[in-house]
Amino acid sequence: MVGGEYRREDAFFQADQVIEDNLTFTNPLTQFNPERPFEVKEAFAEVDFPILSGVPFFEELSFSAAGRVSDYTGPIGTTYAYNLGARWSPTPDLLFRANYGRAVRAPNYTDTAGEPNVTFISVTDPCASTRIDQGSEFRRANCEADLGAILDDPGFQQVANATVSTRGLNGNNPDLFEEASISYTIGGVYQPSWLPGFAVTFDYYNIEVEDVIASVAGNTIIATCYDLPDLDNPFCGNFERNGTGIGPEGEEPGQVLQGSILQSPLNFASRIREGIDVDVSYRKSLSEDVFVNARLLYTHVMTSSNFQDPTNPNFENRILGELGDPQNQFVFDLDLTFGAVTFGYGARYIGPQLTTSFEAQNPLNGQPPQNPDASFPLEYPETLYHDIRLAFQIEDAEGEPSFEFFGGVENLLGTNPPLGLTGTGDGSAIFEVFGRRYFAGVRALF
Repeated sequence: MVGGEYRREDAFFQADQVIEDNLTFTNPLTQFNPERPFEVKEAFAEVDFPILSGVPFFEELSFSAAGRVSDYTGPIGTTYAYNLGARWSPTPDLLFRANYGRAVRAPNYTDTAGEPNVTFISVTDPCASTRIDQGSEFRRANCEADLGAILDDPGFQQVANATVSTRGLNGNNPDLFEEASISYTIGGVYQPSWLPGFAVTFDYYNIEVEDVIASVAGNTIIATCYDLPDLDNPFCGNFERNGTGIGPEGEEPGQVLQGSILQSPLNFASRIREGIDVDVSYRKSLSEDVFVNARLLYTHVMTSSNFQDPTNPNFENRILGELGDPQNQFVFDLDLTFGAVTFGYGARYIGPQLTTSFEAQNPLNGQPPQNPDASFPLEYPETLYHDIRLAFQIEDAEGEPSFEFFGGVENLLGTNPPLGLTGTGDGSAIFEVFGRRYFAGVRALF
């Protein structure tokens, strides 16, 4: 199969006049009205190669390949994605499969276009005498190379050692490029002929994403500029220092200029995810009027880490087991149908999660636990939710279903989020927030 696609995106935003005139508590918001639309042209192809079938130990042997070329307007340019797969079925009951692929994600329209908005940033200068030796091994040399004699100026050091509220900008980065991931999966499907309707699917996955687009706070931008091996890096271009005289808004020599800090997204982070997914299902007619449908979806995460330190790409932020990222989860559903009536039960399991960060309780990156006594207990407990439902169908004169009445209870036991959580914030939203809920309805079938 081959094909092509063209996409065009136009966007426009304008705030109320009172906001543009800075008559509210918020900072003024600029218009989003790019000069050119966001356009992409794509071509793709997929092919499947059957090698063997219907012979001993090779009920099926096939290979597949797919590719996509995308051409974006602007600096993103051309991107490539592909996928290679293989399937081997030694018997009718058993199938093994594997895939290897590269995927990309281009920056959003608003990441690369539009005018920046005003913000205010608390700046702690990394070249201050109290901080110049607190960063990387490169910080002092880079500060000396950038500031020269100004570094010893008492006026500069007085401002640099203070925390200064500096006007800055939140904006786009027209130089962003695509994120790219390499992934591979290995798994299998078992459907025993001696148990019709039963199937087990098992998949191992490993995903690594490079050049992840991430936003960096203004103060981190300044510190990172000097903590990298030299000043020729993208962070140093996102702010400007005053020269040897007094700045346009009264800045001391060497001070970061008001309005010069640009907080924009950059391609620098990476992520790793690794785990196992299991899908067990059973569908069977036990008699003419009795039908069972059961399914269990289980996920076990082995690795979930982000690498977002621009000065140390190998510095791991392990989020596995932290709030919102449990190591184990499962969903179970069971429906029993007796003629026109269906009884349903569902269960959702969320494994225990840490009450603090992983680094607080465990050694990581060659460092001991950062704060092992930060909280008690150390984990939020595992949680199991129960749901029940009932459906009843009414047939028409021809014996075909015409209406279905249904109802049920979600979170039957009214399980609340763990103590201290609301279920609404980042991470804690993995838990139910509303408690026990009832629902009912009617569905017309045509």
